[in-house]
Amino acid sequence: MSNLSGVLSRDFELMLEPGVYLMPLPRPESGRGAVLYAPIANTILPLTDAQAELLSENAGDPSVIGLFLDALLGKERSGLSREPGAMDAYRPTSVALMMTTTCQLRCTYCYAEAGSTPSQHLAKEASFAAIDFISQNAVSLGKPSIVVHFHGAGEPTLRWDHIWECLDYARSAASRNGLSLRTVITTNFCLPPDRAILLAERIDRLIVSCDGPPDVMNENRPMLHDDSGAVLEAALQAVSRAGLADKLRVRATMTRKTQGRLPEFVRYFSALGMKHLYLVSVSGTGRGARHESVDVEVFLASWRSAVRVAHEQGLTLDHPVLDLDQLRPEGFACGINGSNFALMPDGSVSVCYEAVVPGSQQAKAFQIGGYSPENRTFQTSLPLINHIRSEYHVSRRQVCDTCFCRLTCAGRCAAREMSPTGAPRDMAMTDGCDITRSLTAEIIQALAYEET
Repeated sequence: MSNLSGVLSRDFELMLEPGVYLMPLPRPESGRGAVLYAPIANTILPLTDAQAELLSENAGDPSVIGLFLDALLGKERSGLSREPGAMDAYRPTSVALMMTTTCQLRCTYCYAEAGSTPSQHLAKEASFAAIDFISQNAVSLGKPSIVVHFHGAGEPTLRWDHIWECLDYARSAASRNGLSLRTVITTNFCLPPDRAILLAERIDRLIVSCDGPPDVMNENRPMLHDDSGAVLEAALQAVSRAGLADKLRVRATMTRKTQGRLPEFVRYFSALGMKHLYLVSVSGTGRGARHESVDVEVFLASWRSAVRVAHEQGLTLDHPVLDLDQLRPEGFACGINGSNFALMPDGSVSVCYEAVVPGSQQAKAFQIGGYSPENRTFQTSLPLINHIRSEYHVSRRQVCDTCFCRLTCAGRCAAREMSPTGAPRDMAMTDGCDITRSLTAEIIQALAYEET
């Protein structure tokens, strides 16, 4: 019997061929069973004992395995990217405007080290040029829409007037070009209630960083001249009372100290009227390098309890790379493949939203160019983009080759998996891998036997 109540072993699955795995996931009623998991073929197939035994015994014989998998899955199951292809043009249709490096909080794990670096603010002219750039790209590519994301190497709402100028300009640009516009902001949301409501009314999606009740906020995310927990709680309550809570995605960062309190946090956010909660463990970048990583067993036990509470409360609960419908066959966990366009406060352009500490080797590793104010254009380097695609492709991480999460995880966040010097890691399995693998296996098990 396979025990999924703890941490999944690192040799749990048997890869039969790239993208197809034999997994000893037991049926709930018998404690025995196995599943054929082939994400590239959109298949989760419970196996009989005889089928599982046949696959296991012949795993080293590609001809036998191939015939058997042809019968079970059909012959169309290719799609794993072994090597990244080269891009021939950089034409993003979304932009992350990194508004500033300043912040009114001093989060103990901030990957951007916001507030500790020299103050820089994104120029209005550069942000307008970026909106024009993505609009032109959308038109030339025949895309129907553009996305403007207010983000930051600090807190974007500290550039309050600039946000509204950009919104007006983006709406005008979209209208001129026959495009639809989607707007997003990632924010600490430590705002007066009236401003919080205005932001929720005018922006399509708000990603709000809040780690839990006020005691947690004041310890993890202290405010320079106020009580961060009380300020944020009042903002969330105001948005909920205004009927706008569904626009918010609360992003809570779990530390080793708070990892056991996840069910409590779900109840707290539910009581505030929140609808969507996204839990992540602390990053090892920036100030996060001073934090211990979470204890995997404690985190998993707390997560499982939190899922039950979320179901009872009617709140959606998510964790990175657990959506089995979102495959990453190209081999990248995010837009570092050349689809991201992050415009930094100093005017440099990056394909990473997290490697943002000004002047750091890590930030430089993902920079691909910058804004040229003389001719109001962006000078970007295809050789740099293709170098990043090559260096951070999942195939560069040998441990990922046989992992059943390869297509959904794609090696995890590149910024978090590289050393502070900016050199790619020869990545062994990490605690993050253990969490992702354990939770993904539970989802596969539930889907395999949901109708039996």
